[in-house]
Amino acid sequence: MEEAKPVCFIAIDQTAENEDSEGASLHELIADESDVSVRDRIEKDELMQLVATRISELPDIPKKILAMYYYENMRLAEIAAVFSLTESRICQIHAQTVLGLRAYVTRMRNR
Repeated sequence: MEEAKPVCFIAIDQTAENEDSEGASLHELIADESDVSVRDRIEKDELMQLVATRISELPDIPKKILAMYYYENMRLAEIAAVFSLTESRICQIHAQTVLGLRAYVTRMRNR
């Protein structure tokens, strides 16, 4: 049997007792993990716009492969049947396209 251990309960509205808290209650000091900062939201929106613009500039087949894979949730074999190509060729095109997008985003971020 497990050994019983003492438990200390505290009220979340209780004032924190340390020099950094400046009288703040505990619920004010606990970070909200779901809260996204405005800066993070703006950065994500800019990244999404950058990727969307780059995807719109892609040749027709890679663009359609990405749309079928990510938006229509089609498997590579299904996409291969649509284009009358092998599944491995679709995989190659997909991989090349994704790597190209990553390289583009990296270049744009390092400007």
